[in-house]
Amino acid sequence: SDQLGHLVRSFRRMERAIQARIQELATLLETSQAVVSSLDSQVVLNRILEQVERLLGIEKSAIVALDDQRGVFVAKASRGLSSRYAEGLVIYPDESTSVTMRAIHTGEPIVIQDTQVDPSFEIYRPRAAAEGYRGFAAIPLQTQHANPAALVLYSPAPHVFTDNYIGLLVNFANQAAMAIENAELYSHSDARLQEQTRRLEALIQSLEVGLVLEDLEGKVLYVNRSISELVHTPSDLLIGSSVVKLYDRLLGGSI
Repeated sequence: SDQLGHLVRSFRRMERAIQARIQELATLLETSQAVVSSLDSQVVLNRILEQVERLLGIEKSAIVALDDQRGVFVAKASRGLSSRYAEGLVIYPDESTSVTMRAIHTGEPIVIQDTQVDPSFEIYRPRAAAEGYRGFAAIPLQTQHANPAALVLYSPAPHVFTDNYIGLLVNFANQAAMAIENAELYSHSDARLQEQTRRLEALIQSLEVGLVLEDLEGKVLYVNRSISELVHTPSDLLIGSSVVKLYDRLLGGSI
């Protein structure tokens, strides 16, 4: 009977472990769908932190990334942190005492189970006490086309980060990194497209000949400066009007 009871308990533990793993995988799948559902980088960052809270129950988190203009690492997005802490979070790339920078430089997650007793966190204890966290983790986001970044988690109480927990964090961070890269690549492509559009617009507007673009329904889609001057009408008032009427004005002496 003792052996049978032990076997039943073992099966129950196995069942709970399998159910927990299935739930983790299902949540990771939902998370990946959520973070790649937008190409707006700020929206992506905010959704990543939302899913961190949903998946891991972490109420305080941030994504720290390099700010090109300032040359320092700042919180590009945060959740649950005070505005004073988030806005004042500035880390220099050569700040060797920073746990976040160590994680980014080594490419490995670093966890502090208790900020009040871990010697490597000594100089940051006043900041941790003021913000109200004891557990801390920094997981680097491995990206090739985006600035160096890390997912930073804060726990109000000392936190034991098990190997399974850290593995889950790394899996999540990898998905987050891919979403950030997609958004970053799209942002760069969109910026280049906008620059090319501005150059083309300037070239077309500088033409001395008139240019009219129409849609399949015979409505004006675009006119350049020369056409606007010929009919003495701002271009925005000509958009959507009849091309036939515009031609009548051009050819009928209304100019």
